[in-house]
Amino acid sequence: MTDIWDIIEKAHESGASDVHFSAKAKIMLRIEGKLQVFGGERIESKNIEEFLLSITDEKEREHYEKDGELLFSYSSERAGRFRAFALRQERGISLVIRFIPSEIPDIGSLDFPVEVLNLDENRSGLILISGGFGSGKSTTAAALVQYIGDHYSKSIMTVENPVEYIFKSSNSIIDQKTVEGGTLGTFVRNASKMDTDIIYVGEIEDKEGLEASLSASQRGHLVIATLCIDGVIPLLKNLLGQGDVRDREAIKEKLSDSLIFIYSQRLIKDCDEKQRILHEMLFFDQAVKNLVKEEKYVEINSMMRSGKREGMMTYEDHLSRLRYLNKIS
Repeated sequence: MTDIWDIIEKAHESGASDVHFSAKAKIMLRIEGKLQVFGGERIESKNIEEFLLSITDEKEREHYEKDGELLFSYSSERAGRFRAFALRQERGISLVIRFIPSEIPDIGSLDFPVEVLNLDENRSGLILISGGFGSGKSTTAAALVQYIGDHYSKSIMTVENPVEYIFKSSNSIIDQKTVEGGTLGTFVRNASKMDTDIIYVGEIEDKEGLEASLSASQRGHLVIATLCIDGVIPLLKNLLGQGDVRDREAIKEKLSDSLIFIYSQRLIKDCDEKQRILHEMLFFDQAVKNLVKEEKYVEINSMMRSGKREGMMTYEDHLSRLRYLNKIS
């Protein structure tokens, strides 16, 4: 019988970011962004099921039996903390494990412009961090939240599904809540009723979550949220296309009034074949807010390219900068 814990431990030691177990298929690891086969053995659905039962509680197992899928996090002594997604599919069970580093990286190591935060005074509004699946956006968001917690005195509440990184409360209070038994929007609304300065939303996935985050930002909270969309312009188009015409107009007004900046990222290979962040960034001054209300995306992109002095840039701008600095080939 396949020892799944042994495989997970070896994958963690090898520096893999993900491990894929799929019934009747070979085990795969993702290392530096590329999938590769681990050994030649095909794993049976029964093995995956027994492992899944061993690392889930009763409530999680009931959810899996009802919905045929489950997203959760788990802390182990053998391989640290990881996020897992289990899915009942045609051949049996699939399970994908993503390792969560024990230490949240320093925001400076991610080339994130922390000087734009300016949180010395109470600041409200919405910060969006976006990127495609596996782009590292959750890590960047976690590093940003931890930086704020270390350098400012704030009351911070996280709303996540599931909780991934475990934050350390130093100068700030950081409380973490897993969404269960309700919607993301409900938990964000509840967090906004507390004496909370900052709300971190693990990932906005629907219109209700977006509207709750916007409302919280307009009630005096700073909301930091992630979305699984690659690129500033695609993100704006997606957000401004939510709901019917009346809804879209209301969301457009709230977005243009609330947004502080959008930071989008993807992972590319550097000269040493290691993954590094490529990002683009848009700040919301009055000129950009007006363009958003008019949905002038070409002009918004031009503003990003011409706003380098303020820290704005497109993916293309950042790519050119990295080439100039000989960071990539």
